[in-house]
Amino acid sequence: MSDGRTDVGDDSLRAVFYLHWIVLVRPVMMLLFAAAGMAIAWIVGAMLLGPGGTAGLLLPASLATAGLLVILSGPALQATVRRETTTVEVFDDHIVLTTGLFQKLQRSVRASEIVGVDLFQDFSQRLLGCGNLRIDTRGVDSIVVADLEQAETAKRICQQAVVDARPDRFAGR
Repeated sequence: MSDGRTDVGDDSLRAVFYLHWIVLVRPVMMLLFAAAGMAIAWIVGAMLLGPGGTAGLLLPASLATAGLLVILSGPALQATVRRETTTVEVFDDHIVLTTGLFQKLQRSVRASEIVGVDLFQDFSQRLLGCGNLRIDTRGVDSIVVADLEQAETAKRICQQAVVDARPDRFAGR
C-alpha cells in the first residue's frame, strides 16, 4: 500500500491506514535485552559454580528463565495485537478508528464536526514515515493515533474529507 488507498467495494471509503512496525521496536528490544541479560547471568553463574555445581540448579534455573521470558514477551505480544487490530478508515463523511481484539473499540467522528487534524513526528518517525495523528472535534473529544503508518498522507486525506464535508466553510479559501 503506497498511498494508503484501498480498492474496497464501498464507494465512500477513501483510505485505510494501519500502525507502523515501529510500535514493536520498544517491547522487542526490551525482550532481547532481558534474554541477553539472562544468558550472561547463566554464563557467569556456571563459571562461578564450576562444572559440578550446576547439576542441581539446572532444572529450577531453567524453569525460572522460561517463566521470565514468557512474562517479558507479554508487551511484545500486546504491541503485535495492537498493531494488527488498529485501523483508521477515512470515508467521505466520517472517520473511524477501530482497535481491539477481544474488546473492540470503534470511534467514529463526522467530518463536519472536525476542527483540526494535527500531525506530530519526532526525528525517528520522520525518517520512517510514520507519526502521531490527532483529530480534534467541536466537542471535547479528540482521536489520537500513535505511530500511524503514512501519517502525512493520512493527515492530507483527513483534511480533504473535512473540506469536502463542509464546503460552505472553506469556500473562500
